[in-house]
Amino acid sequence: MSFWHVLISFKTSEVVVIPFKSEETIYVDDTRAYDSFFDDGGQRGSGVASENRRGYFIPGENGRTIKLSAYALSQFLVTQELYQKVMGVNPSLCKETGNYPLADGEVQKYRPADYVNWYDAVVFCNKLSILAGLEPCYYSSHIDICNVDYSSIPTGDDEIWNDIRCDFTKGGYRLPTDAEWEYAARGGDDSKADCCWPFAGAKSSNGINKSNFFSTYKEVNLDEVAWFLYNLTGITAGGKISEGTKGYGTHEVGKKSPNRLGLYDMSGNLWEWCWDWQNESALAGDKNCMKNGIIVNSTGASHDVGLRRLYRGGSWDSSGYLVTVADRGGTFDHFYRNCWRGIRLARTRVNDN
Repeated sequence: MSFWHVLISFKTSEVVVIPFKSEETIYVDDTRAYDSFFDDGGQRGSGVASENRRGYFIPGENGRTIKLSAYALSQFLVTQELYQKVMGVNPSLCKETGNYPLADGEVQKYRPADYVNWYDAVVFCNKLSILAGLEPCYYSSHIDICNVDYSSIPTGDDEIWNDIRCDFTKGGYRLPTDAEWEYAARGGDDSKADCCWPFAGAKSSNGINKSNFFSTYKEVNLDEVAWFLYNLTGITAGGKISEGTKGYGTHEVGKKSPNRLGLYDMSGNLWEWCWDWQNESALAGDKNCMKNGIIVNSTGASHDVGLRRLYRGGSWDSSGYLVTVADRGGTFDHFYRNCWRGIRLARTRVNDN
């Protein structure tokens, strides 16, 4: 059996967001409400949200034109089974028993791999590329990324590892960019109304009011698409469940409804690592990829103005207002491992396979 067929058994099928030899151009200005977000008072679209709550597709001062080339994303988060197969270890904290026990009716090996820092994620991508017969994307003058042992991956800030580069022309596995992740989370078609809605796959344009979490979750259909802090037992609760309760932690991938592209868990379950350095402003990297006034395949802010590597989508431990398609990550550093962040694979479509 080919390794590709093994990948399918690990729930790693791909969803083409933009087909081979195609590209998408997205124009944003003040007339289109891409910034589905929540300000400190909980009102959607009032214009006073912090910048990192407004998403990537914001207009700037005079509008922005953004172009994305062909790419695909994995339909599911990387599972613990696949991570173990590729890395030789399964460090995830969400195990069958313990503080984050498996929910009834779910399969442990199909829970998403957690306890993954950004360095782990790029090593995983390169190793998986080699196993799948694809050209690795990540390279370094100082690190043999394809052959590094898990025990050698840093768990503190490391400038050599921070200087890892990505060749986006290669066809191997990599992390999505900020723009790629959000475009896919919004459904991959900016002509559709739900492209501007708060949650990936939700059937409502309504937002969550931060001052009244419980009354609005059913109204926005968030239960249908996301595992988040208030529905870990399968139904919307009036409060948090306790550590050690079955279902407290991650859930098997693909149990909730997907978005229009067929991508599961883009809202909730685990935050998902991206390539970009995090800057509060989504505009910070525009000048690095501007061509004739168009932002082409943005890879985000440079390290000198980036705080940490970006992660998107919210987790099982997030309140509803954090699992939106617009929230651009929190405050945990990229070298820190925890049970809230995992991996969704991306791939540049260098051919039609």
